[in-house]
Amino acid sequence: MRPSEHPGDERDALRRGTRTFEGTVLWLSLWQLTNSFLPFLALSALMYRTLPISIPLTLALAVVAAGFAVRIFIIQHDCGHGSFFRARAANHAVGALCSLVTLTPYLMWRRQHAGHHSHWNNLDRRLSGSDIYSGCLTVAEYQRLSGTRRWLYQLLQHPIVSWGVLPPLIFLLLYRLPFDTPRAWRRERRAVHLTNLALLALFVGLGLVLGFRAVLLVQGPIVVITAIAGVWLFSVQHRFEAALWARQPTWHPVSASLQGSSYLELPRLFQWLTGNIGFHHVHHLNPRIPNYRLETCHRATPMLQTAHVMKPWHGWKAWRAALWDERTRRMVPFARHRTGAPGGSEQGRRDRGPGEACGEGGPFLAGAGHCHDGGGAADQAGPAALQDAGGGEGDEQIAGRQAQQARQQSGLWHRADRQEAAGAHGIGGHADREDGEIDLPVRHRRPARR
Repeated sequence: MRPSEHPGDERDALRRGTRTFEGTVLWLSLWQLTNSFLPFLALSALMYRTLPISIPLTLALAVVAAGFAVRIFIIQHDCGHGSFFRARAANHAVGALCSLVTLTPYLMWRRQHAGHHSHWNNLDRRLSGSDIYSGCLTVAEYQRLSGTRRWLYQLLQHPIVSWGVLPPLIFLLLYRLPFDTPRAWRRERRAVHLTNLALLALFVGLGLVLGFRAVLLVQGPIVVITAIAGVWLFSVQHRFEAALWARQPTWHPVSASLQGSSYLELPRLFQWLTGNIGFHHVHHLNPRIPNYRLETCHRATPMLQTAHVMKPWHGWKAWRAALWDERTRRMVPFARHRTGAPGGSEQGRRDRGPGEACGEGGPFLAGAGHCHDGGGAADQAGPAALQDAGGGEGDEQIAGRQAQQARQQSGLWHRADRQEAAGAHGIGGHADREDGEIDLPVRHRRPARR
């Protein structure tokens, strides 16, 4: 039989293939620690020396120092996934150390981030409203909001607010509280307060030695620039017109990785400073791969090269992909939320790739040159045909019926696949479970049935 007749086997083969790149290389991890922390500390010291001479020069150095702070955040991120060191204690110790630079409470962020890896781009498993960066509303959900709530949602999604105003507030203020954290997460909540005490001791000590004004003028710009750059990097890679969102019955970690995440192609220097996080589709497929092996995995695996490629200038437009249209199966701007913009833009259709028009398994199989009729006749007929066939159905009912037709006609999603996706036990699911102690967030809110 042709490989396309066994998409489940093909997905499993891809996931197994990435396991070759799992596992830490101790000297590379230690070297990355060295070439991240030492330059950051040296630049910080230089900023204190140049502050009496030239404040503009000090602020210019803050941009470079922030680049290394982002790199330290990627180390903390890898520690949270258990991919930076083999020993859990070593990952936790280094992750907590990074918190003093990133201001991010390691244990709380680690557990919340595990929730993101269990359900990203899954419409039925979105967390409560605290995640405005990797979550989204459907067109139908947005239309049901009151005028005031629509305005507020648009305001929060505006790039000036979401990329400029909110990130520093999140890192400076919100991360000082155990926000959106169940009381059962006692260790994570306690870690927030311990991180705050450590930061208080650090900055009070620096202030007593160097002066509090100097500490504010040096550390403040670093934190602000790091927060803005870090949030932008992590958020834009799930925001593009061709990004796939799916309901639980058709959600699968492999398709979500290749279609719901992107490859942000950065210049070599910025790729190094950002710890290869641009290979976000590889990271989502297998979070156990250390950041310094993501590119090697991407280059060695042809199927991974079918993922959506995003250039930096595309990232600045990512905020326009604001709502998921379940009729056209595209991300659309707020301005088009009434019409749905059938078919999307010409750029979006080019991004779709040869297999994506075939349904939710399309691009995954496009790399093998096969096209499944995964969307069924109604899907290929376009939004108008769906509306005619659906009668008075809403977007969610149409999407559900469409997914059922896709499964019946193509056999692309099997019962075992749905069970696997629901449990999220694969590489794309319980990403940072190291010893069975982490339970993924349980506070999910399913869309109300109407």
